Amino acid sequence: MKQLLVTSGAGIGRRPHYHIVYLDDETGNYLVSVAENHNHTMSLEGYVPPTEPIMAQDEMGNPILDEQGNPVEQEPGDPGNPGTWMIHPGEDGHLHEELLEYEPKTPKAKKESDADKVSDVLTLAEEAFTLEYESMKKGQESDDYYIGKHWNLTEKKEMEDKARAALTFNKIQKHVNELSGIQRDERSDITYTPIEGGDQRTADLLNIVTKVELSGCNFQMEESAVFMDEIIPGRGVFVPRISYDESLSGKLIVERFPWDQVHFGPHEKVDGSDAEYVVLDKPFSRAKLESLHPDKIDEIAEDYEYYTQLQGQPHEEPPGDVYETSTNRKTPIVLGGTKLVDVAKKNYRVLEVRRKAYTKVPIIVNNTEGFVFNALGWKSKDLAAVKSLSEDFFVINKTLTKIRITKIAGNVVLSDENPAKLPVDDLLVIPCYGNFRNGNFWGIVEGAKDPQKLVNKLLSLAVDIVNKMAAYGYFYDDNTFPDEAEREKFLQNCNSPGFAAKLTDVGRPPEKVEGTKFPDELVNLVNQATMVLEELMALQVDSSGANESAQHLLTRAQMRLRGARHFFDNLFWAKKKLGKLLIPLIKMYRQPADIARIVMNQGAKEAVQLGGQPLEDFSEADIMALFEAADVENYDVEVTENPFSPTARIAVAMLIEGLIQAGASIPPEVPIEVADIPDTLRRKILDSLAAQSQAQAETAQMTSDMEIGKSLVAKGIIPPKIAEQQGIPHMASMPPAQPGFQGDGSVPPMEGGIAG
Repeated sequence: MKQLLVTSGAGIGRRPHYHIVYLDDETGNYLVSVAENHNHTMSLEGYVPPTEPIMAQDEMGNPILDEQGNPVEQEPGDPGNPGTWMIHPGEDGHLHEELLEYEPKTPKAKKESDADKVSDVLTLAEEAFTLEYESMKKGQESDDYYIGKHWNLTEKKEMEDKARAALTFNKIQKHVNELSGIQRDERSDITYTPIEGGDQRTADLLNIVTKVELSGCNFQMEESAVFMDEIIPGRGVFVPRISYDESLSGKLIVERFPWDQVHFGPHEKVDGSDAEYVVLDKPFSRAKLESLHPDKIDEIAEDYEYYTQLQGQPHEEPPGDVYETSTNRKTPIVLGGTKLVDVAKKNYRVLEVRRKAYTKVPIIVNNTEGFVFNALGWKSKDLAAVKSLSEDFFVINKTLTKIRITKIAGNVVLSDENPAKLPVDDLLVIPCYGNFRNGNFWGIVEGAKDPQKLVNKLLSLAVDIVNKMAAYGYFYDDNTFPDEAEREKFLQNCNSPGFAAKLTDVGRPPEKVEGTKFPDELVNLVNQATMVLEELMALQVDSSGANESAQHLLTRAQMRLRGARHFFDNLFWAKKKLGKLLIPLIKMYRQPADIARIVMNQGAKEAVQLGGQPLEDFSEADIMALFEAADVENYDVEVTENPFSPTARIAVAMLIEGLIQAGASIPPEVPIEVADIPDTLRRKILDSLAAQSQAQAETAQMTSDMEIGKSLVAKGIIPPKIAEQQGIPHMASMPPAQPGFQGDGSVPPMEGGIAG
């Protein structure tokens, strides 16, 4: 092992000092830094190299195996002795008696009062709320449009006052649901593939484990909910976490977080990886808050009293820069349109700020030795001493990122984890944007609002016109009918065929007048507005043909998305980041033995391979070792998606069917593998095909053996297997055949006589 140590202080005869020592136990190399114009020599005493165990062998030199198939040790190996490094005295005889671990200086944490912490949280929350205010406002309006709330109260009252219709013809919902249906049809699993010399076995192992874990938290349902947020308001959010509610050992949860309860700091990347902080605002009742934080009950009560007294009074924010840090600031009742404290309902909005904290860390590097060492807390003079070891040693300053999580309710600090105990230094809040530009986000609904309004107003106008117009009518005067009874009779029967009316003067019948024709221009406007809306929704739907080819099916599946493809791309990038975070999260609460159990259980349900080898070839220790070595951050594996959607399955199945019809030799299990059928049914069919194939192979082998046996018997040779079946000695145990006798001891028929 390569390491940096420090010597104990010098003995009598020299000023107090120590040396930095680099050791490589594997090669026996060492380096001692210069201090007080000298250094020391060292030697490794008592080192005995370890030896491998001697394995038992049979007479043929093959290894002897136990019942489990493991080699049997004849003589165990010697673990050896790592030895002890001795520091030789200096020229003047002074001595450093031992080598010690370096004790770095722990930096002192900055002391902050609760008022300071509240002020910091408010500063970040106000910035994030202000930055995303317009996007949040438009997103809520888009949500309303999806559910059919297209008229605001003012517009509706104005129409009612004019006795006009205010109807809603929700065409947006149809297109959104169709896009959501495409996503559900084309769901894809998070998949790991090896890169840069990564191990395929590790990738296969991670695929099995993550599939089981994500299935346990209903990830597909959460993914579709996030996608709906992405295309309607314009941003969905994944939040992975470890929950201890169901199990003390922990359970992985990947859930959709409400889009309007997340506010990011400034960032440019669609996966939010460059955001410095994120604010979550979660609603809690006062009772629940006190039950979750019993140590804060008195503070919550005092804070609630403050807001009770404040109720009904204007609560203005501090004058000046609203982002300025001030220890006298109080949490406002309303912030960025969000009510943080509701006295009437006894509710709080807990503000949770997750932010990145940076520390400069000196890293000692020796590329020649392949040595990297984190020297956090080392003194400057000791870092300089390291450089005196050799010219191959140098120090670089690396920025180390840690996550700080602070939660406040009103003016009460509920918790402040600095740094938070996380398996990976990430905010663990993953956005999935529909459209994102210059800090603003929006979904597919945003561009369709105006055409949808136009469709509603034009169709409402059409209904008004129809209600108020007449197709035709009659003019008559007081002398047209002889009496009132005849007039009423005419009005009741004028629309009936063959009606009769009594008139005062048949030369002056009621005059029929044709009404106004419904304007065709209005119909054209409605159709035009509908076409514009459908174009802006960026979807194209073509019905499939009766004899559609596989190529056309795949092409049509791509073309129908057209301008909506970026929604699926952004979902992929969000899942890609999620896939990188899953491994450290799973490692945080899953023991290697748990992973081995999960993989073994999966192997009992279906055929499982790791790197092309059947699972039976791996022991539990092998599986645990593979999982412990898995490191997504170091790029052993890459996160991608499995593109084998139902649409792709259908197209591939059609392609294979075409190849079979063309005479191609396709194994019978291949069409079943790609068929869009339940996995349990697929496994049953494949097992049945495998059993049939094995039975056919055994039958063919038996037939071949029988034919070979017949040929050998005809030549006077009895194979052992046939001899054993017939209960007679086989060829090797029989005396040599005599002339005139068959190999089975019978006498051949004589020519012209009777065999005897």
